[in-house]
Amino acid sequence: MHDLRLLSAFAQAARSGSFTGAARVLRCSPGAISKNVARLEHDLGIRLFNRTTRQLSLTEEGAAFHAAISRSLAELERAEDIAAAARGTVEGTVHAAIGSTFGKSQLLPRLPRLLERHPLLRVEIAFSDDCGDLVANGHDLAVRSGAPDDSRYICRRLHSLPLKLVASAAHVERHGAPTHPEDLLRRNCINVRHGDAACSWLFRRRDRQDHAPILIQPDCRIVITQQVEAIVDAALSGLGPTVIDSYAARPHLDAGALVELLPDWQVESAIPGGNDLYIVYPHRDYLPLRIRAVIEFLVEEFADGMTLPATPLPAIRDGAAHQF
Repeated sequence: MHDLRLLSAFAQAARSGSFTGAARVLRCSPGAISKNVARLEHDLGIRLFNRTTRQLSLTEEGAAFHAAISRSLAELERAEDIAAAARGTVEGTVHAAIGSTFGKSQLLPRLPRLLERHPLLRVEIAFSDDCGDLVANGHDLAVRSGAPDDSRYICRRLHSLPLKLVASAAHVERHGAPTHPEDLLRRNCINVRHGDAACSWLFRRRDRQDHAPILIQPDCRIVITQQVEAIVDAALSGLGPTVIDSYAARPHLDAGALVELLPDWQVESAIPGGNDLYIVYPHRDYLPLRIRAVIEFLVEEFADGMTLPATPLPAIRDGAAHQF
């Protein structure tokens, strides 16, 4: 029987694709992961990984061994959860990546309810608008705008983020307010890049649902990559109109520092689902109780009642799990 620490180090390195990524998840040093994997290889008498300075990949034997032990490790994790549920507890640490504006303005004020419900649960939050590779970065889940096109992840829709076209009061005073979406084509705007392309904006008349929507690809001298707070700062600096979500816009609109433009038009992301808020988490054989507890809490607090695209999770109450 191999040491469980060696098996866990190997399995996490296989999932993360690096010793560094595995070390983030297991909260130890990359050197410790490397040493444990080397010891396991010695015990087995086979090479589990092909190693280069830039890449870690499973050998054919390593892939077969990983497939053989993955289910057993998942069952061990499940057994630990069963014992925790029998004790009436949800315990352990959940590592989450949360969009900065949403996390600070919406999640943090509600977080005490989660921690009161589960006194042995810990939550470690990275405030980031770009969660990147969840597994490699050691995150159990993320809350982000837009569903990633990646089959490794499960996405659960929470709700749609209302978007607003805004500019600083100083900008409006200097240049006036646009009266039609096409006016934006003659202005320098601030945009955000997702992937390889800057976003396009879709405008619909609020009072005319039968009115054809207008698609705008603004001329942007300023393009910011996935950092909502920086987009807000750029708008407050008077660099031009931009589209941001209502969570980010509200305090600055209330203070009069930002002005909503074209209020008779509803603005949306031109990317389908681009302004929807999602919980994102990696596919895995078994989802630990502590992660399910956080996901259920997020659904309770923020889902808008629309059908979510993922299989329902077991409901968790007072440490016990039940099927819906």
